[in-house]
Amino acid sequence: MRFSFKAVAVVTLSATILTTCSWAAATARVMQSVDTRHMSSLRGNVHPMARPENDQGALDPSQMLHRVTIFFSQTAAQQAALDKLLQEQQDPSSPQYHQWLTPGQFATEFGLAEADVTKVKDWLTSQGFTIDEVSPARTYIAFSGSAGQFNSALQTELHQYAVNGEVHFANAIVPSVPTAIRDVVSSIRALDDFHPRPKGRVRNVKPDLTSSLSGNHFITPADFATIYNLNALYNAGIDGSGQSIAVMGQTDLSTNVNDIATFRSLSGLPASAPQVTLVPGSQDPGLLSSDISEAALDVEWAGAIARKATILFVNSTDVFMSLTYAINSRVAPVISISYGLCEPQEVSSGYISSDDALLRQASTQGQTVVGPAGDDGAADCDYPATPTSPPVNVATQGLAVDFPASSPNVTGVGGTAFNEQSGTYWYTANNSANGSALFYIPEIAWNDTPVSVAAGQGLAGSGGGASSYYGKPVWQTGTGVPADGQRDVPDVSFPASPGHDGFIICESGACQICVTGDANCTTSGVSPGYRLASDQTFDVAGGTSAGVPAFAGVVALINQKTGSAQGNVNQTLYQLAGGAGGGYIFHDVTGGDNKVPCQGGTPNCPSGGGSMGYIAGTGYDQVTGLGSVDANNLVTNWNATPAADFGVMFFNSTLSVGKGNSATVPIILQKQNGFNGTVNLACSTAMTGVTCSLSQSSVNPDAAVTVTISASASASLQAPHSPKPFAPWWESSLGVAAFFGMAGCGRKRNKRQIVVLAILALALIALMAGCGGGGSSSTTTGGGTGGGTTGGTSGTVTVTATSGALTHSSNITVTVN
Repeated sequence: MRFSFKAVAVVTLSATILTTCSWAAATARVMQSVDTRHMSSLRGNVHPMARPENDQGALDPSQMLHRVTIFFSQTAAQQAALDKLLQEQQDPSSPQYHQWLTPGQFATEFGLAEADVTKVKDWLTSQGFTIDEVSPARTYIAFSGSAGQFNSALQTELHQYAVNGEVHFANAIVPSVPTAIRDVVSSIRALDDFHPRPKGRVRNVKPDLTSSLSGNHFITPADFATIYNLNALYNAGIDGSGQSIAVMGQTDLSTNVNDIATFRSLSGLPASAPQVTLVPGSQDPGLLSSDISEAALDVEWAGAIARKATILFVNSTDVFMSLTYAINSRVAPVISISYGLCEPQEVSSGYISSDDALLRQASTQGQTVVGPAGDDGAADCDYPATPTSPPVNVATQGLAVDFPASSPNVTGVGGTAFNEQSGTYWYTANNSANGSALFYIPEIAWNDTPVSVAAGQGLAGSGGGASSYYGKPVWQTGTGVPADGQRDVPDVSFPASPGHDGFIICESGACQICVTGDANCTTSGVSPGYRLASDQTFDVAGGTSAGVPAFAGVVALINQKTGSAQGNVNQTLYQLAGGAGGGYIFHDVTGGDNKVPCQGGTPNCPSGGGSMGYIAGTGYDQVTGLGSVDANNLVTNWNATPAADFGVMFFNSTLSVGKGNSATVPIILQKQNGFNGTVNLACSTAMTGVTCSLSQSSVNPDAAVTVTISASASASLQAPHSPKPFAPWWESSLGVAAFFGMAGCGRKRNKRQIVVLAILALALIALMAGCGGGGSSSTTTGGGTGGGTTGGTSGTVTVTATSGALTHSSNITVTVN
């Protein structure tokens, strides 16, 4: 599915075409005939796990390898021109500002010349390979063939390798290509089946969502919306409508479709199934137990934040293959990838040059890429090699950051944990959307390493630190940013501890629909909540990958609010953090660290052992970045600085009160755009025999106030009917439509006819207004005898909040029984 830029797209595309039409076509670089008698080897391009001690011998020559990809390099002049364009596209004073390219336009200036692509393609077909795809940006060719063909054509040897009980294949020797094309080839991917590991951490638990069994809480979409101030956006219609987010995957998602639908239903989200795209030429990866939880987390939570956005799940046998396709086919303006590997491994593999070029291409096309900072604290290379590898409980590889989050063209998401040492942040029950959070909860850096290591489960903390490959981007400035000359990670953060507090997910039947015979289900065909019906357990997820789809959802809301894709959002994030509103756009996380135990002799580790890592502090830090975001303040301040304000909202939209009884419900007040003042509160209702009162008459947001609603024992259950001075909108509209329809149809009317028709139309409106269509604030349900009712009555209680010239109100529907 291609994405559009709405109304501004026509102007943007026209301006881009005018600009790019003057560009000269890429110059041919392959000047000699492609002669297989003269070969040159590539650098790297051997997976680090393809070690002699793991070697199990040659791979069967008949085994097929699908969608192996040969990536093309750029000239120094192309790279310089691309750098210049990337700066101009984010400079509001430049004619190139937000003038995004299509893949075809990218090819014209930054791709390989068509003639050179043809020569490479002809060489591959001459070796018997099948061409799967020629990149529309002319940055790669994907092709398939047998292991024997690859051994012969690339002068390499494909072997099998056993790593912790898993059998993989990889090339044992650096591949070679004809010397004539060596200078235009940067790397060859997919000669092995060692795939990146997801960064999510999932655990199965059995407490209530509001923690009455465990003392912990778990995050539902309604909780996240409250904590990070999304409800104000939703109320304004900024909910992801018309937007799309591409989630990168490497597992079959089909078995999780029902889980995703159940998750959305339980969370009060509109029904919307993800659109699944299998990368052309890739085999269906099948259902991978190591990846299915990550896929569910990413799809569900991208859609939980951007509630009405289209979620695209791009699938293949390798998540970087999915990413390559998503960028070169420009499938969506926002890309969420919750996978990564430590940067030194990416560099040593020889892939970082082509991967970096791919991410730069995404930025020129207006695509925002969001990735995880890693889950192993400051020692990102100390990560189990396979899902079956033993956990790493002490770092031995030194400080490292995670790729692709380390790329300046990716927004890296770190991890926090809630810090509820004082104050009440959760209600004692869940609302109709299964939320219980009341407002923002203070955060510290996520670092579960001490507990995790003690349990023998490995390192567990927010990734972060300084890149060893990328220099400092010009936009990465501000309080706390190290003067280290290197790209620092992460940029922003969200909760990442699966224990305190994890993200609720539905996967692999965990949110089971009740069937006859389920001991914990009373009604067949419904869900017992987010729980498994058989034993009432449910799944929660953590890790820095949990915040990745969430922030991707926030970016989709920015795109909707501004009416434009944003490309690389990092420059704007740091500008906002350094501006006057930075203090209320970002929640500065100043406590905690991402330090991990390290073995003596390890680079960056104290002599004799100890720990290494970084400490959270004021402003930017290499643990949580700029901090977490207030989504409303971030989105509304993206292109403007709105006035300070506040929001008011009932915790529940409905409440039931027994006759002669009382019930309470919180009303939540949240700051918007740095509001700092006292808000005065009043409540009212027109319901007969119903009163309301407030626990506080004035507060300073962020705060929750209890509203008590009482129904008297002698209250009449007959709802009051107020006079109807006007017909409802649809009646009036019908009358007006009738008038204009009669006045405008058929032959031309004279003035006298129009006057007569107008009188008839007004009479029709008056007739409909008196026929019971009207606007009483209460309705009576059920029948009764002796002048009363045996059902109930419903009406509205209103809380009005005032501060100076600002006035807002919120309603709750109350039913008296």
